[in-house]
Amino acid sequence: MQHLPPPAQWRLGRSTINAASYSVTVATLFSIPKPTTIALHRYLLFNSQCTKTESPQEEDDDFVIPSLVYWVESPNQRLVELEPRKQLRQSLYDTAERILNRRFSSPEQVNQALNDCGLTLSDSIVHQFLMRFSNEWVLAFDFFIWAETQTDYRHSPESYNLMVDILGKARKFQLLWGLIEEMNRLDGYFSLVTMTKVIGRLAGARLYKEAIDVLRGIERFGISKDITSLNILMDSLVKRNGVKHAHEVFLEFKDSIPM
Repeated sequence: MQHLPPPAQWRLGRSTINAASYSVTVATLFSIPKPTTIALHRYLLFNSQCTKTESPQEEDDDFVIPSLVYWVESPNQRLVELEPRKQLRQSLYDTAERILNRRFSSPEQVNQALNDCGLTLSDSIVHQFLMRFSNEWVLAFDFFIWAETQTDYRHSPESYNLMVDILGKARKFQLLWGLIEEMNRLDGYFSLVTMTKVIGRLAGARLYKEAIDVLRGIERFGISKDITSLNILMDSLVKRNGVKHAHEVFLEFKDSIPM
């Protein structure tokens, strides 16, 4: 389900991405006030679906090991007690997913709906949300953009790398390049991990030339053009039916990169 607007331009962080090309220009982030977030526990406290529990029935007849009775009679209750953090995360995911699955006419409305639900962010929560929805790039991207607007949260390099991989898997390369440009403006965010994900997704889409171009221009991202980065490129090409291109890469760089 498409939540982001269909016009010719997408807005990503402080960048505007033209959907018809790979060009990225500096622009302004969504002009949405940054709200004061409400703790997730407050939301859960007033949510009957999250707080409702049932006590196990006592067994007066034949003796059965108590732990077994507890599991047999109230497995759901036992699961909640054993995995409270997992249950909290599940409620968080479900809340955000319900919001993101609704129809919105603009990114601003998506942001406002998420603001109103009272979610409190952390690196762990964002990472797990992105991993859970790694095959639904629109949901993941909407959530990523909203999280970037929150006052007390800043995306980590790992969050960016996860989003880069999700966009690459969905072959949304215009958005991916915009994200890469934003990472390049953040000190220390672009790394060999980022390079590996980008090259892998490009090669997987049979965009071998573009994958090779990443290595050719890698130094502007603060990464050395050395044997490590060359091996990453050649490995990605070979694994994705680009053996011929890997050989061409070797011939191109064998004299300029010490082997």
